[in-house]
Amino acid sequence: MATVTTRYITRWVTRVMTQYPLVGSASLIWCITLILQLFFQAELSQVISVNSNIELIIQFVGRVSALSIPLLFLCVLLLRRNARIVKKRLVYLFSGIILFIYMCDNLFLKNWKTEQMQINQEFFIILSILILGVTFVPCLTDSLRSFWVFNNTLFVKLLKTVTYCLLVLLGLNFILLIFDFLLQLKVEFWVYQIGFIIICCGFGPLYFLSQVPIFNKDYNNNEAFPKFYVLFSSIYLLPVSVVSIICMYVYSIGLLITKTWPPMEMQIIFVVSSSVVIFLMFQFELLSSKLKSKLVTIFLKYIYISILPLAMLFIIQLTFYLIKDGITEFWYLISVYIVWVIGVCIYFITSKKRDIRIIPISLSCLLCVLLIGPLKPYEISVNSQYSRLLKSLEKHSILDKKKIIILEKKHEISNKEKEAIKDRLFFLENHNRLIVLQRNYPYPIDRQSITMQRLLDDLGLEI
Repeated sequence: MATVTTRYITRWVTRVMTQYPLVGSASLIWCITLILQLFFQAELSQVISVNSNIELIIQFVGRVSALSIPLLFLCVLLLRRNARIVKKRLVYLFSGIILFIYMCDNLFLKNWKTEQMQINQEFFIILSILILGVTFVPCLTDSLRSFWVFNNTLFVKLLKTVTYCLLVLLGLNFILLIFDFLLQLKVEFWVYQIGFIIICCGFGPLYFLSQVPIFNKDYNNNEAFPKFYVLFSSIYLLPVSVVSIICMYVYSIGLLITKTWPPMEMQIIFVVSSSVVIFLMFQFELLSSKLKSKLVTIFLKYIYISILPLAMLFIIQLTFYLIKDGITEFWYLISVYIVWVIGVCIYFITSKKRDIRIIPISLSCLLCVLLIGPLKPYEISVNSQYSRLLKSLEKHSILDKKKIIILEKKHEISNKEKEAIKDRLFFLENHNRLIVLQRNYPYPIDRQSITMQRLLDDLGLEI
């Protein structure tokens, strides 16, 4: 039995690696780097001692391999669907240039030890762009029907992959729990983590690749959605989204009557709800040809109009909040997302031809904008908090008119104001950007000398 299983797995992996050699190799490298990074955690650091530079290199290789998976997969799909008009060498050359630019930016323009936050933010933005690119780049010259068939097939295969991975993961965790509790054999948490990585990051991508058909220009086999997904979407997600919109309107109107804004925690709930609705907008536009339901028809007809006022309310509240407290990455991304929601709603309300390709294309373009220097979440949040910090210090006469620190130990500042200033300093410290205050010192000071404790002392903020 074991021999037969081994042979089957070997043939299966060989078939996948034959059809997708580069994508499969990138997936395996990514999985290996995740396992290696796991061994650098505190629980295993005593067993395996590795230099921190090696750990950073492995993280870098992991990021490059993770980006290579959707990028190379996009190349394969693009070549298969447009073999007559697209040259293979040019496609892979362009992909290589993208990876080369990313690698050079990380190797030569970034400090791995102090700019990890910025590196990670840019990585996830680029990864999101590439994943979205898979949905529309191979179908740019195709009809809307071909776009529907292409994405419908990929989505069904993705659902199948996620389902199988969850089932295998649940089975593995159940077995480990039996060893852990019933047999009293202690199973460390990192064992569960390795199981998750192998199943979801190793087996998952390879299984998905094995399920993807050989797309070509003439491919027109429409995959049927799983019944459970159709039922889940139409019976659960649709009513929940409608009820949530109604509740948001009731709550928002109640707040407007009292002339108060909801707390920012509620804003997160609003944003999550709108995200679910946007997801449903895309899904039901795809499902509309299959679901002959009056409820779905009404949903598609009025959902864009109903969500637009809420999105406008959200962006107005966020604007006031950001003006008052400054920009942080989280709220910056949320506000950008809501602006995109408003644009999508306006498009579907005013457009006679509802082309659902506008959703991934517009979102990809918006994410590309976030990679522009001054508009990067990291840069814009640091600059905003630094600007707010200077205004607070000027307000309390800690800075002079030339924005130079007045080195006095006593300032008439309330504890609340001190904490507000400290919060901005801690923000800069967490982003490794306390060095921006170097220009505000009345004398030359080395960057390494600008520490949190020194700033608290020089600004007289110790309580």
